Amino acid sequence: MGNRAHNFADTHILVAECERIIALDLRGMLNRMGYATIEHAYSSEEALIKIRNQKPDVLIMDELIDGHSHGGELGKSIARNFKIPVMLLTASLDESRHHARMRNVRLVHKPFGEKEILASLKSILKNK
Repeated sequence: MGNRAHNFADTHILVAECERIIALDLRGMLNRMGYATIEHAYSSEEALIKIRNQKPDVLIMDELIDGHSHGGELGKSIARNFKIPVMLLTASLDESRHHARMRNVRLVHKPFGEKEILASLKSILKNK
């Protein structure tokens, strides 16, 4: 992306969130922000399949995907191996400290709103 103007409608976002209500809420936020291409994955396995098949521009993932706290490590692995920036949704201060210096991974703390999601996406896409 670099210095080019960014077209939200052209950005393909994958939301990996096992809680459907949160995934739908995120989709609504992203749609209101102008992002049009949004996919969902409700498990880490489904997310990996979609990443391999579709290579999204950004992955938004809950650190507690599948009900376990391995989302942070999975996000780090995806960012490194697939070269996809990851927005990691976290409620844990311990996870925040642990993942704070990960390259290509941004943390957004729960509870979050459109302002936090938009700021993080702009930062991710500006540096992509």
